[in-house]
Amino acid sequence: MLEGLRAAKVIGTSLEAEIQVVKNIKLNKIIDAFTPDELADIVIVSGFEWVDKPENLNLKNIYKDSETGFEMATGFTRGEKCPRCLSVMSK
Repeated sequence: MLEGLRAAKVIGTSLEAEIQVVKNIKLNKIIDAFTPDELADIVIVSGFEWVDKPENLNLKNIYKDSETGFEMATGFTRGEKCPRCLSVMSK
């Protein structure tokens, strides 16, 4: 997913990306176990957000995994890059 953005020169590194994932029952353990900030750290992106339904995905690149049915969207994170951690921080 992120490799496609990198190849298209939308992002240079994964820390320039943000991800939205549609909640579903298969993900309940993850939803309950981690905050969005923790998940952003785990998947090495600057932003992570859960959305309730596919219509709420508002990032440009939308994906649906044919095997799992998971739906998600990715895009470039707007903001300033932190010189210490290299994450992109929204203003």
